[in-house]
Amino acid sequence: MSWFGSSIHPHLTPNARPGNYCDLPGSEESVKRAGNKLLFEDFTLADKMLAGRVWFFDHFTAIDAYFFWCVRRALSFDLNLARFENCLAHFARMRDRPSAQKVEAHEREVLAAFARAA
Repeated sequence: MSWFGSSIHPHLTPNARPGNYCDLPGSEESVKRAGNKLLFEDFTLADKMLAGRVWFFDHFTAIDAYFFWCVRRALSFDLNLARFENCLAHFARMRDRPSAQKVEAHEREVLAAFARAA
């Protein structure tokens, strides 16, 4: 959990707020590229950890839920994660869970409410 919170999660942030890292005009893509290099190193490690496994440990834990958020966030930035087959298989297993489906449905409702209010 600590590893996700100190590596994967912060390495996603340059995609959302590149200006937090460099305020030079036109530097956004460079900041994202540098962050994604580190992020993809993290995903390489996670992919190896998930090889031949259903979950990170012998059973589902909060770590799997946190990683689901991380992958979901990476995909929301249109990052190509195709080479991380085990990570994507884990993501698919997570999406099959009723709890994840409930969260995604709630998110869709909230976003729709925001759109109607705008």
